[in-house]
Amino acid sequence: MSELKLHKYKIFCNTDNRYEYIWLLSDEDPPSSCPVDRTHTINLNNITIIETQDNNTLKVKEESISTGGRYRLDSHSCSCPPGESTHDISYNYPLNAVEFTLNLAEHNNDDTVTAIVGPQTTVTRITQDVTLGDKIITVDDSTLLELGLIFYLDDGTNLDNLGQITNINSNLITVQNEATYNFSSNSPTIVKSEVLFVNKIKFASFVHSYTSGVARVGAISYLEANRILRIKYNNTSDQSTTFTFYIEYLY
Repeated sequence: MSELKLHKYKIFCNTDNRYEYIWLLSDEDPPSSCPVDRTHTINLNNITIIETQDNNTLKVKEESISTGGRYRLDSHSCSCPPGESTHDISYNYPLNAVEFTLNLAEHNNDDTVTAIVGPQTTVTRITQDVTLGDKIITVDDSTLLELGLIFYLDDGTNLDNLGQITNINSNLITVQNEATYNFSSNSPTIVKSEVLFVNKIKFASFVHSYTSGVARVGAISYLEANRILRIKYNNTSDQSTTFTFYIEYLY
Protein backbone atom coordinates (compact mmCIF):
# COMPACT_ATOMS: atom_id res chain seq x y z
CA MET A 1 0.00 0.00 0.00
CA SER A 2 1.46 3.36 -1.05
CA GLU A 3 2.01 6.06 1.54
CA LEU A 4 -0.76 8.63 1.84
CA LYS A 5 -0.04 12.15 0.73
CA LEU A 6 -1.79 15.46 1.23
CA HIS A 7 -3.12 17.30 -1.81
CA LYS A 8 -4.01 20.98 -1.82
CA TYR A 9 -6.94 21.54 -4.18
CA LYS A 10 -7.81 24.76 -5.96
CA ILE A 11 -11.57 24.98 -6.62
CA PHE A 12 -13.50 27.67 -8.44
CA CYS A 13 -16.63 28.73 -6.54
CA ASN A 14 -19.30 29.94 -8.96
CA THR A 15 -21.32 31.59 -6.20
CA ASP A 16 -18.48 33.80 -4.90
CA ASN A 17 -16.78 34.01 -8.32
CA ARG A 18 -13.35 33.16 -6.92
CA TYR A 19 -11.01 30.30 -6.06
CA GLU A 20 -11.13 28.45 -2.73
CA TYR A 21 -8.61 25.96 -1.33
CA ILE A 22 -8.65 22.79 0.76
CA TRP A 23 -6.19 20.06 1.83
CA LEU A 24 -7.33 16.44 1.40
CA LEU A 25 -5.61 13.09 1.81
CA SER A 26 -4.70 11.30 -1.41
CA ASP A 27 -7.15 8.45 -0.69
CA GLU A 28 -10.08 10.89 -0.40
CA ASP A 29 -12.28 11.85 -3.33
CA PRO A 30 -11.67 15.24 -4.94
CA PRO A 31 -13.91 17.99 -3.55
CA SER A 32 -17.42 18.07 -4.97
CA SER A 33 -18.59 21.21 -3.14
CA CYS A 34 -17.22 24.55 -2.03
CA PRO A 35 -14.98 24.10 1.07
CA VAL A 36 -16.09 27.45 2.49
CA ASP A 37 -19.84 26.99 2.04
CA ARG A 38 -21.20 23.64 0.88
CA THR A 39 -24.40 25.27 -0.39
CA HIS A 40 -22.38 27.12 -3.05
CA THR A 41 -21.97 25.72 -6.55
CA ILE A 42 -18.52 25.02 -7.97
CA ASN A 43 -17.10 24.44 -11.43
CA LEU A 44 -16.38 20.69 -11.46
CA ASN A 45 -14.20 21.19 -14.54
CA ASN A 46 -12.00 23.70 -12.73
CA ILE A 47 -10.55 21.65 -9.86
CA THR A 48 -6.77 21.25 -9.74
CA ILE A 49 -4.14 19.98 -7.31
CA ILE A 50 -1.67 22.83 -6.83
CA GLU A 51 0.51 21.32 -4.09
CA THR A 52 1.31 17.88 -2.74
CA GLN A 53 2.98 17.13 0.58
CA ASP A 54 4.20 13.89 2.08
CA ASN A 55 1.84 13.20 4.99
CA ASN A 56 4.60 12.44 7.50
CA THR A 57 6.79 15.32 6.34
CA LEU A 58 3.92 17.75 6.59
CA LYS A 59 3.11 16.59 10.09
CA VAL A 60 6.66 17.26 11.28
CA LYS A 61 6.83 20.55 9.42
CA GLU A 62 3.52 21.92 10.65
CA GLU A 63 2.95 20.47 14.10
CA SER A 64 5.22 21.79 16.83
CA ILE A 65 3.12 19.66 19.22
CA SER A 66 2.25 16.40 17.49
CA THR A 67 -1.29 15.08 17.18
CA GLY A 68 -2.58 12.15 15.14
CA GLY A 69 -2.15 14.17 11.94
CA ARG A 70 -5.72 13.62 10.66
CA TYR A 71 -7.40 16.51 8.85
CA ARG A 72 -10.84 17.98 9.53
CA LEU A 73 -12.85 21.06 8.54
CA ASP A 74 -15.49 22.25 11.04
CA SER A 75 -18.14 24.96 10.68
CA HIS A 76 -19.51 27.00 13.58
CA SER A 77 -22.42 29.46 13.47
CA CYS A 78 -23.24 31.98 16.19
CA SER A 79 -26.54 33.78 16.67
CA CYS A 80 -25.57 37.31 17.68
CA PRO A 81 -28.05 39.78 19.23
CA PRO A 82 -27.51 43.55 18.93
CA GLY A 83 -24.45 44.71 20.86
CA GLU A 84 -21.62 42.48 22.09
CA SER A 85 -22.14 38.76 22.65
CA THR A 86 -19.78 35.97 23.70
CA HIS A 87 -19.64 32.50 22.17
CA ASP A 88 -17.42 29.69 23.50
CA ILE A 89 -16.38 26.52 21.71
CA SER A 90 -14.00 23.74 22.72
CA TYR A 91 -12.96 20.26 21.65
CA ASN A 92 -12.54 17.23 23.90
CA TYR A 93 -9.28 16.32 22.13
CA PRO A 94 -6.15 18.37 21.30
CA LEU A 95 -5.77 19.85 17.83
CA ASN A 96 -3.53 22.02 15.69
CA ALA A 97 -5.55 24.66 13.83
CA VAL A 98 -4.21 25.17 10.30
CA GLU A 99 -6.67 27.78 9.02
CA PHE A 100 -9.34 29.96 10.59
CA THR A 101 -11.83 31.41 8.09
CA LEU A 102 -14.46 34.06 8.78
CA ASN A 103 -17.39 33.70 6.37
CA LEU A 104 -19.03 37.09 5.86
CA ALA A 105 -22.33 38.25 4.43
CA GLU A 106 -23.92 41.66 3.91
CA HIS A 107 -25.53 41.54 7.36
CA ASN A 108 -22.04 41.40 8.93
CA ASN A 109 -20.99 44.78 7.48
CA ASP A 110 -19.40 47.15 10.05
CA ASP A 111 -19.53 44.50 12.81
CA THR A 112 -16.35 43.49 14.65
CA VAL A 113 -15.05 40.19 15.99
CA THR A 114 -12.39 39.21 18.51
CA ALA A 115 -11.15 35.65 19.10
CA ILE A 116 -9.39 34.58 22.30
CA VAL A 117 -7.80 31.24 23.16
CA GLY A 118 -7.89 30.18 26.81
CA PRO A 119 -9.61 33.29 28.22
CA GLN A 120 -8.21 34.39 31.59
CA THR A 121 -6.31 31.18 32.29
CA THR A 122 -4.64 31.09 35.72
CA VAL A 123 -0.86 30.69 35.25
CA THR A 124 0.95 31.95 38.39
CA ARG A 125 0.83 34.57 41.19
CA ILE A 126 2.68 37.76 42.11
CA THR A 127 5.44 37.68 44.74
CA GLN A 128 5.78 41.44 45.28
CA ASP A 129 3.03 44.00 45.85
CA VAL A 130 1.78 45.94 42.83
CA THR A 131 0.91 49.61 43.24
CA LEU A 132 -1.16 51.91 41.06
CA GLY A 133 0.77 52.77 37.89
CA ASP A 134 3.16 49.80 37.94
CA LYS A 135 4.07 48.21 34.60
CA ILE A 136 6.72 45.75 35.83
CA ILE A 137 5.25 42.83 37.76
CA THR A 138 7.20 40.23 39.76
CA VAL A 139 5.72 36.75 39.44
CA ASP A 140 6.43 33.42 41.07
CA ASP A 141 6.88 31.50 37.81
CA SER A 142 7.09 32.88 34.26
CA THR A 143 7.23 29.51 32.48
CA LEU A 144 3.72 29.79 30.99
CA LEU A 145 4.01 33.49 30.10
CA GLU A 146 5.04 34.59 26.61
CA LEU A 147 5.47 37.87 24.75
CA GLY A 148 2.18 39.13 23.34
CA LEU A 149 -0.11 37.30 25.75
CA ILE A 150 -2.78 39.40 27.46
CA PHE A 151 -1.91 39.76 31.16
CA TYR A 152 -4.42 40.04 34.03
CA LEU A 153 -4.15 40.50 37.80
CA ASP A 154 -6.99 39.17 39.97
CA ASP A 155 -7.16 39.36 43.77
CA GLY A 156 -10.76 38.17 44.01
CA THR A 157 -12.04 41.74 44.31
CA ASN A 158 -10.44 43.57 41.41
CA LEU A 159 -9.62 42.23 37.95
CA ASP A 160 -7.12 44.37 36.01
CA ASN A 161 -6.34 43.94 32.30
CA LEU A 162 -2.75 45.14 31.84
CA GLY A 163 -2.65 44.50 28.10
CA GLN A 164 0.04 42.59 26.27
CA ILE A 165 3.28 41.30 27.77
CA THR A 166 6.07 43.36 26.19
CA ASN A 167 9.13 41.93 27.96
CA ILE A 168 10.08 38.94 30.14
CA ASN A 169 13.26 39.13 32.24
CA SER A 170 13.31 36.03 34.41
CA ASN A 171 10.38 36.61 36.81
CA LEU A 172 10.01 40.32 35.97
CA ILE A 173 7.14 40.83 33.52
CA THR A 174 6.73 44.15 31.68
CA VAL A 175 3.20 44.86 30.47
CA GLN A 176 1.54 47.30 28.09
CA ASN A 177 -0.78 49.10 30.51
CA GLU A 178 -0.29 50.53 33.98
CA ALA A 179 -2.00 48.85 36.92
CA THR A 180 -5.21 50.65 37.88
CA TYR A 181 -5.48 49.04 41.34
CA ASN A 182 -3.15 48.15 44.20
CA PHE A 183 -2.55 44.41 44.57
CA SER A 184 -1.09 42.57 47.55
CA SER A 185 1.15 39.53 47.17
CA ASN A 186 -0.41 38.16 50.37
CA SER A 187 -4.02 38.18 49.09
CA PRO A 188 -2.96 36.17 47.06
CA THR A 189 -3.08 37.96 43.70
CA ILE A 190 -3.40 35.56 40.78
CA VAL A 191 -1.87 36.14 37.34
CA LYS A 192 -4.07 35.17 34.40
CA SER A 193 -3.30 35.24 30.69
CA GLU A 194 -4.93 34.58 27.32
CA VAL A 195 -3.99 34.41 23.65
CA LEU A 196 -5.50 37.21 21.56
CA PHE A 197 -5.91 35.40 18.24
CA VAL A 198 -8.14 37.84 16.31
CA ASN A 199 -8.10 41.45 17.48
CA LYS A 200 -11.25 43.48 16.78
CA ILE A 201 -11.44 42.81 13.04
CA LYS A 202 -14.03 45.11 11.44
CA PHE A 203 -15.90 43.67 8.49
CA ALA A 204 -15.99 45.68 5.28
CA SER A 205 -18.73 45.43 2.68
CA PHE A 206 -16.32 44.34 -0.07
CA VAL A 207 -14.87 41.40 1.90
CA HIS A 208 -16.71 38.06 1.73
CA SER A 209 -14.29 36.03 3.83
CA TYR A 210 -11.09 36.42 5.78
CA THR A 211 -8.69 33.52 6.26
CA SER A 212 -5.92 33.42 8.85
CA GLY A 213 -3.03 30.99 8.71
CA VAL A 214 -2.59 30.58 4.94
CA ALA A 215 0.47 32.80 4.55
CA ARG A 216 2.88 30.00 5.47
CA VAL A 217 2.72 26.27 6.15
CA GLY A 218 3.81 26.67 9.76
CA ALA A 219 0.97 29.00 10.75
CA ILE A 220 -0.37 26.67 13.41
CA SER A 221 -2.20 27.29 16.66
CA TYR A 222 -2.25 24.43 19.15
CA LEU A 223 -5.47 24.05 21.12
CA GLU A 224 -5.40 21.74 24.13
CA ALA A 225 -8.31 19.42 24.87
CA ASN A 226 -11.24 21.30 26.47
CA ARG A 227 -9.46 24.65 26.14
CA ILE A 228 -11.93 27.40 25.26
CA LEU A 229 -11.88 29.38 22.03
CA ARG A 230 -13.96 32.48 22.81
CA ILE A 231 -15.57 34.59 20.10
CA LYS A 232 -16.64 38.12 21.01
CA TYR A 233 -18.95 39.53 18.36
CA ASN A 234 -20.10 43.16 18.27
CA ASN A 235 -23.31 43.50 16.24
CA THR A 236 -23.73 47.16 15.29
CA SER A 237 -27.27 46.75 13.94
CA ASP A 238 -30.56 46.65 15.84
CA GLN A 239 -31.36 43.16 14.56
CA SER A 240 -29.96 39.74 15.47
CA THR A 241 -27.44 38.42 12.98
CA THR A 242 -25.57 35.20 12.23
CA PHE A 243 -21.80 34.88 12.18
CA THR A 244 -20.17 31.80 10.65
CA PHE A 245 -16.56 30.69 10.80
CA TYR A 246 -14.59 27.61 9.79
CA ILE A 247 -11.64 25.88 11.45
CA GLU A 248 -9.33 23.58 9.50
CA TYR A 249 -7.24 21.48 11.83
CA LEU A 250 -5.13 18.39 12.40
CA TYR A 251 -6.09 16.13 15.29
